[in-house]
Amino acid sequence: PLRHTFPPGSTTKALIMAAALDQGVVQPDELFKTFADQEGIQLGSRHISEARGAPKEPEITASLALARSVNAVMVQIGALVPAPVLRDYLQRLGLGQRPGVGLGPEAPGYLPALDSKGSWSPHFTHASISMGHELSVSLWQMASALASIVRGGERLPLRLVRAIRQG
Repeated sequence: PLRHTFPPGSTTKALIMAAALDQGVVQPDELFKTFADQEGIQLGSRHISEARGAPKEPEITASLALARSVNAVMVQIGALVPAPVLRDYLQRLGLGQRPGVGLGPEAPGYLPALDSKGSWSPHFTHASISMGHELSVSLWQMASALASIVRGGERLPLRLVRAIRQG
């Protein structure tokens, strides 16, 4: 859980939504286009499609987009958070750095650096990160980040428990 990394995919969408809500750039009941008629969203030369079973409605709320893991909407929501703010938010949740648990080798994962202009490519890196691609995390990092979101942003170190006994 500390050494092996993977692209977190859609689990990152909860972190993106939390950042957008914290920044006040989105409301849960705000409507967004799904681009269902185009089978995904077109960003310049890049087409981002949806998984099978994606919504057919032309618009859905931000909260429904998160619940149904809609790429096109999450890319739009991620774009509302400036890259430096989003990167800092993800870094403060522990992504892109070693957890420092002290249980053997730990991987830092990968969180892309900002370019020389202090941003990410909006159609590629920024959009990809909004869907959980172009970054990598360890299981420990992702569990810690999601636990922090559940706690309302309070980041506490994860702990290993040998056993839980009752009575």
